[in-house]
Amino acid sequence: MVSMPKTTCLYKNVTIQKYYQTQTTKENTTKDISVIKISDYDVYCAFRRAQANAAGRGYRLPQDWGSFKEKMAKQNSEWLYKATVYFNTTYSNIDLDGFMSCGFELWKGFTYKHFCDRRVLELYIQKDKIKKRKLESTHVEITNSFKFIEEYLTNKPHRSGYSQLQNFCKFREGEVRNIISIYNRGKIDTMTIMYCLVHRYLIMTDDERTLLPYISQRYRELSENLKSVMEFIKEEELKLNE
Repeated sequence: MVSMPKTTCLYKNVTIQKYYQTQTTKENTTKDISVIKISDYDVYCAFRRAQANAAGRGYRLPQDWGSFKEKMAKQNSEWLYKATVYFNTTYSNIDLDGFMSCGFELWKGFTYKHFCDRRVLELYIQKDKIKKRKLESTHVEITNSFKFIEEYLTNKPHRSGYSQLQNFCKFREGEVRNIISIYNRGKIDTMTIMYCLVHRYLIMTDDERTLLPYISQRYRELSENLKSVMEFIKEEELKLNE
């Protein structure tokens, strides 16, 4: 094995040597932990994405990563190396993109030397807690929406070949689907109706779009938000079909 320089990560006393060495497990077998899940290239890509988003412009990535690293300033290379160990050990559950975005919130000139700055981690943790609380609240809203849908469908005719949620989207009063007015009355939440739209259970007419200005104007943003609860809604839909 190639000898690695002894370098300490700022957050925990984790050395490069310690990370790349082999260790003995409880079963007295040797486990090689030199295979990392997040590479220095992954860290660099997340940094460049966040940099581009902060500046509102595009970005390019090096075609030859090995050659690019050789040309990097020694200090930058060391910071990148430390950050890679950091993201593969103590804080391996951190979302790289979210972490790098926090860096650019703190400094317009966020760069390699800030990768292991505690202030970035503290902001990330703060924002992550808020995100988790919001996610928990959204889960409750989705659950309540499906409870309403289940009650609504009681004694309603079921169309053959459709799921319960698809069936729910078919009921209408005149030219407007009932789901539109139900949403506007606050009986179902935004993510649930977005789920129906993305899966094309509901294909809105122009008249229906005018009745849902919030969704029509923010469709792309809401579609991105939906990804964080997609699996949860799928589970609720399966329960509805039981």
